[in-house]
Amino acid sequence: MFSLRSGLLQKLREPVRMLRRRMHGFTLQDLDFPAKLAAAQETSGVLWFDNLFPLKVHPLDPRLMLFSKHSKYLKYRLKRLVPKMAETDITITKVVPVPKEGGAFVHFQSNVHSAASVAEILVTYLKEKQPRSMFIRQPVKSHLVIGRPFVNDMITFPSKNVRIDFTGPIPDTETLFRALRPYGRMLHLDFHTAGDVKYALAQFDHFHGAIASRNCLHGFRMTDPATVLHITFEPYLSSSKIKEFFRNNTRLLVPLLLSAGVALVYAAFEPIRAFFITNRVTNRFQWRWNVMPDFVKGKIENIPFSRKKKNEKSLEIWSQESFQTLQRMVKDKVGTAVIFLAGPKGCGKSTMGARLRQETPEGVTIDLRAHDTFSTDDDLRWTLVKSVNFTPSLSWLFKLQHYVEQFVAMSTRGVLSPSSTTQRNIEEVFNTTAHVLEKLKAKRADTDPVPLILINGFTGVFIAEHTFFAKKLLEWSSQVTRHGLAHVVVLSDNSAASDSEDSGMEVHTIRLEDQSKEHTMQYLKTNTTLTDAELDSVAGMLGGRLVDVNDFCVRINGGHTPHEAMEDIRGAAITTIRRAGFGIGTSQSPVWSRVQMWFIVNLLHRYKQVDYDKVLFSSLFSDGEDEKALRAMQVAHLISVVRTPEGRLAIRAARPLFHSAFAALLADDTFSITMNNQLVAFQVKRCEDKIRKLDEDLLLLQGMGKEGAQADTAVRKAGLVAEINKQAEAINHLRDNPASVFEL
Repeated sequence: MFSLRSGLLQKLREPVRMLRRRMHGFTLQDLDFPAKLAAAQETSGVLWFDNLFPLKVHPLDPRLMLFSKHSKYLKYRLKRLVPKMAETDITITKVVPVPKEGGAFVHFQSNVHSAASVAEILVTYLKEKQPRSMFIRQPVKSHLVIGRPFVNDMITFPSKNVRIDFTGPIPDTETLFRALRPYGRMLHLDFHTAGDVKYALAQFDHFHGAIASRNCLHGFRMTDPATVLHITFEPYLSSSKIKEFFRNNTRLLVPLLLSAGVALVYAAFEPIRAFFITNRVTNRFQWRWNVMPDFVKGKIENIPFSRKKKNEKSLEIWSQESFQTLQRMVKDKVGTAVIFLAGPKGCGKSTMGARLRQETPEGVTIDLRAHDTFSTDDDLRWTLVKSVNFTPSLSWLFKLQHYVEQFVAMSTRGVLSPSSTTQRNIEEVFNTTAHVLEKLKAKRADTDPVPLILINGFTGVFIAEHTFFAKKLLEWSSQVTRHGLAHVVVLSDNSAASDSEDSGMEVHTIRLEDQSKEHTMQYLKTNTTLTDAELDSVAGMLGGRLVDVNDFCVRINGGHTPHEAMEDIRGAAITTIRRAGFGIGTSQSPVWSRVQMWFIVNLLHRYKQVDYDKVLFSSLFSDGEDEKALRAMQVAHLISVVRTPEGRLAIRAARPLFHSAFAALLADDTFSITMNNQLVAFQVKRCEDKIRKLDEDLLLLQGMGKEGAQADTAVRKAGLVAEINKQAEAINHLRDNPASVFEL
């Protein structure tokens, strides 16, 4: 029963096997060649026709699907390609296609010509006519098969290299060359020895020469010397060698391949990013309310809960003269300098920038105001990406590449260092944006506006804390303006503008200062109904800071009396100083100490403006070692650092209103006395610490008893004693006159 079932299964599987063999182009009967092929003088033989099919270089190569590989069709094609066969009485008896090698074995018979004559006739004809098969560039060629070819249906592919093994004596190089040369030009022919086996390796300049030599000479018996040639394809690299190479270099190759793949994918999106950056700069796909027809606006406004565009209020400009200068520079077609609009916080820089953006919508706005000391380069990169619309940014892919390169660096022990850093990615964003602006310039007409790059929040503290990003941003801005790609306006404080001027970059600075008392009174008179006496009092207290003047106007128009409005504004300023400056009423501790802040409050109340270096190198700031405290106060907008006409740095209150708040804090007896006591105690403790350190040095010197150093030791002891006495006198002076602590 079992044998009957197995025999039935074999019969059922036979058609499937036949179909599979037909897909390869030949059957098992085609694989059988006669034990001895016809001699050259006989009238039958086998020809190898090349370039009938495209070479198969991979199992999934689809090109062979366009060609039929059946014997009947091949006979028909051969008769059309080589009509000389019919003219010379050459009969095709069988065709064995070998698609993966691009040709076929053609069994022929002729009653007139010998096999050698048939081969010569066809070779001459093909060289003269050079017929070509469909979709194949090389012409059809033919060679007489004089060996016993090995035809198989295994998954092997041709190569330019062939290996020749010998059964019998080893021929010399010249004899072997003469046997192989008719089938194609060879690049080299070498003999090799593996143990006791000697073989030859030949490399042809083309696949077809190696294929023809293997199919025509394999199994050929040479006469001098009497040896049999066995020819096989030799791959460039065997799979075992490739696997061994990967196995031995896995730690290096896998991360490198992953990193290269990630970099390739990342770079493939560059045209898409350029498209989105162009959209942001030109606003070509932005919703514009002002160009909509009136009847459409009315329909949208009548829809309940619709997201309609509000009427934009005209922004009040605090300094018309400065804004007009800024407008003229932005409208200039050939501006080559970066424009710095510098001034303290609240003086109207952002208002001017917003009005400028309304007038010139083409461009990019980069807002850095949300970043502080604790912001990382990655945070800045993300802000830059969103500002210029660098989409898709593929941040996760960039981070993956960075991790892979770090693994490569660890695997190679530092031989290959990571290159895809955040800083490099920031440079890529800048370069892509500049490339887009360059393309837009080439297409821009003379009447078209120049794009405006608006950078807000570029302060001196930002430059000090984020040096790399600030440097690259300034370099990019200078490059963009120098080549006329766009106008760049930087909203900054005075220190950032001064630092940029000192860097040697071409900069034009427009400085905004607090307006005069007369200007403030005129503004209040226009926007409120105060009397002249009230205007004089309010203007003197508010100073010329736009943000405080606007706050006062809002309160007056809301129903407050001038006294109530001023008390509210001053109370808010006092609360700001207590909370941000002294850490009172908040869980966050400032970078500086309370005595340092109290020292600054007293100085600015007394002198209005103090020299930066005198404060920095005072004892309260560790003789210049605690500059980060002053920088942090500047970031918190408690003080502002300006440059005097003499070129020195000076410290001012961040807002003129703070002078009134400082006076109120000093008038608060409880707060003032407590802070004075803490300040004096801090200074006394500092002097006592110095005395203790001097005492230790003095004891150390007393223990030194070398005879040659007696005189030097005595001098040093005298100096230490004098310094101790000086510190003791300072302590007594502080206790007798606490106000002396504020003397610079």
